[in-house]
Amino acid sequence: MNTLMSLTRVLGLAIALIAIFACRHEASAKSLNDVAAIKIEKLSEHVQSVIEDRERADRIVSLIAELEEIFVEFQAEFSEHQKAMRRIFKDFRSSRGDYQRLLDTFNKKRIARNERILQIASKLRDETSPEEWKDLNKKIKRAANSLLELAKLP
Repeated sequence: MNTLMSLTRVLGLAIALIAIFACRHEASAKSLNDVAAIKIEKLSEHVQSVIEDRERADRIVSLIAELEEIFVEFQAEFSEHQKAMRRIFKDFRSSRGDYQRLLDTFNKKRIARNERILQIASKLRDETSPEEWKDLNKKIKRAANSLLELAKLP
């Protein structure tokens, strides 16, 4: 379970930091999305080469695609959250309650997203043997870490 939680934390952190970076540096967002898509594609190719059972490999690739969807959804959510924060900040009539409601909504979505990531990580683990999981987990962490490295703020 520790490995699963570790993977969930890495994936969640990677998604959050990449979205923050992409929103703060909109000119770089497309290239970051492109890099993420390439990483996902390479990871999917790796799965196809390592997992001999095609049906199982396809299910794993599908789960990896779900992780990519979560990344894309989070970027859009975070961008909308930032815009809403700016609107509230500019409006003199905004109250602490306005901020709190916005943050509560964002946090509920974050918790739900983290739960989805945990479910996907659990399904990935269920679909693999211990050796395959070790290899796949290592590749996912490498992909996430390289995206985190790319997303470092200046």
